[in-house]
Amino acid sequence: MRLRHLSEVGLVAVAFAVAAAVATQAGRTWADLLFVGVLLSFLFLLARLVWRSVVRSHRARQRERQVVAVRPSEAARRAVEDERVRLSNEIDRSVRRSLRAVRSLVAGADEADDPRPGLVAIQAESRTAMAELRRQLGLIDSDGNARGEDPVIGKPTTATSSPLHPLSRLDVATVLALWALIAVENALVADTERPASWLMSALLALTVLTRRLVPVLTALAGATILMLGVVLDAPVGDGFSFPLIVGLLLWSLLEQKPTPLCVACAGVLLGCAVGSRYAHDPTNGPINIVVLSIVALAASVVGRARRSRAASQHRADRHQAQVTTAREAATTATRREVARELHDVVSHAVSLVAVQAGAAELAWPRHPDATRAGLRAIDETVAAALAELDASGWGQAPAPPWGDVAHTVGRLRSAGLTVSLETAGRPPDHLLPTVHRLVQEALTNVLKHAPGATAAVLVVSDPVRTRVEVTDNGPAPAPAGLGYGLAGLEDRVTAAGGTFSVGPTPQGGFAVSAVLPHAATGARQQVAS
Repeated sequence: MRLRHLSEVGLVAVAFAVAAAVATQAGRTWADLLFVGVLLSFLFLLARLVWRSVVRSHRARQRERQVVAVRPSEAARRAVEDERVRLSNEIDRSVRRSLRAVRSLVAGADEADDPRPGLVAIQAESRTAMAELRRQLGLIDSDGNARGEDPVIGKPTTATSSPLHPLSRLDVATVLALWALIAVENALVADTERPASWLMSALLALTVLTRRLVPVLTALAGATILMLGVVLDAPVGDGFSFPLIVGLLLWSLLEQKPTPLCVACAGVLLGCAVGSRYAHDPTNGPINIVVLSIVALAASVVGRARRSRAASQHRADRHQAQVTTAREAATTATRREVARELHDVVSHAVSLVAVQAGAAELAWPRHPDATRAGLRAIDETVAAALAELDASGWGQAPAPPWGDVAHTVGRLRSAGLTVSLETAGRPPDHLLPTVHRLVQEALTNVLKHAPGATAAVLVVSDPVRTRVEVTDNGPAPAPAGLGYGLAGLEDRVTAAGGTFSVGPTPQGGFAVSAVLPHAATGARQQVAS
C-alpha cells in the first residue's frame, strides 16, 4: 500500500477515534458515533487535499523560479564548454592517437634497415586516422554505417493523451455509489421518512453524472430538484448522501476559474440546499451550512492552487524549452566549428602522409635518400598537425604567420604536387587563417582527387579586399555538391563577409576562389566570432 493511502487510512482512524471518545463521554449511541466519525473523516481528508494542493502549487512556483533563473545565454555558454571538453576527449582518444602512432612508426621505419614494412604500416595508420576523422565529422558512426543528423539531446517532449470522455467511468461509478448509499440510508430510516423523498434523492444524485460536462446547468438542475421537493412535500432525504451530492456540485462550479455566473449559481445552489434542510428538518440546518460552506471554500482554494501550479509549470516548461533550444544551438555550432577545424588540420596532414609514405615506399631501394627524406617530411607534417591541434582552440587560434601559406605550398610540392604560388600584397592578420585554409584545402583536394595535375595559387591583396584563387588543370569532379572541406571553406568566407565560388573552369580544370573584404560589417564580425 502506498504511503498516500496509508496516510488517508490514518486520518480516518484518527477521526473515528475522536468520534468514539466524544460519543463515550457524552453517552451517545453508535449511530451518533458513526455520523461524527464519517463527518470528521470527510473534513480531515478535505483539509489534506487542500494542504497538498497548496504545497504542490508552492513547489511549482519554486521550480519556476529555479528554471527561470537559468538564462539561455548562460546555458549555451556551459553547453559550449561541456561540448568542447567532450570533443577534446574524443579527439585525444582517436585522431591524436592515430597521429602519434604515425610518428612512432616513422621513427621505427627510419631506424630500420628496410623501411618498407614501416611505410606500409604508416599508410594503414593514415587510413585509420582518416576513418576516425570521418567519424568525428559525423559522416559515419563507429560501426562504419552511414548516418544522418545527430539526435537532438535534451529536447523536451510533450506527452499526448486522448481527451477524457465527458461521461467518464468515474462519474458513473460515483452515481452508482451514491444510489447505494441512499438505499442503505432508506433501509435504516424507512419507517420515519417519506418514500418519495428518497426518489428525489436518487434524482438529485443523477445530476452528478453531468457535473463535469455542464457544471452550471447541472447546479441549476440540482437547485430545481431541491426546491421541487419542498414544493411537493417530498424533500430530498437527510443523511450522508445529501452533503456529498451538493458538495460535488459546488466543487465542480468553484474549482474552475471563477466567473460571476459560476459564483451566482453556487450561491443559488447553496441557498436552495440550506432552505430545503430548514423546510425538512431545521435541526440539521446549521451542520449543513457549516459543511457546505467548508466545501465551497475548499473548492475555491484547491482550484486556485491547481491553476497557479499549472501556470507555473507552463511558464517553467516554456523557459526550459528556450534554454534547451539555446543549448542545442550552441552545441550544434560548436560541433560544426570543431569539425571544420579538425577537417582543415587533420585531413590535410593525413592526405600528405598517405602520399608521402607511398612515394617513399616506391623510392626504396633505388633512392634511399629520397625515402629517408620522405620519412622526415612525414614526421614534420604530423608534428605540425599535432601542434596546430594543440594550439587551435577550435577555430579561435591566433593568426598564422603570412609565411605559412608559402610553407604549406612547399610541403605539398615536396609531396609530388606541381604547384606555383603568386602573391601581391599581404592580407590583414584577421584574414590570414581563412586565406591559409583556402590554399591548404584546395591544394589538398588537387593532390587527392587530381593526381598529376598542375595547380596555381594566386593571392592578391589591395587596401580594400583580398582575392584568393586556386586553379588546376586536372579533370573536374562529378557534380555532387560541396564536400565537407569546401562547405567549411564557404562557411569561413561567408562569416568573414566575403564571396566564395567553386567549379570547373572554361579551360577544363577546376577552380576555388574567394574574395574577402578587409572591413567586415558589425553583423558579419559577430557571425564570424
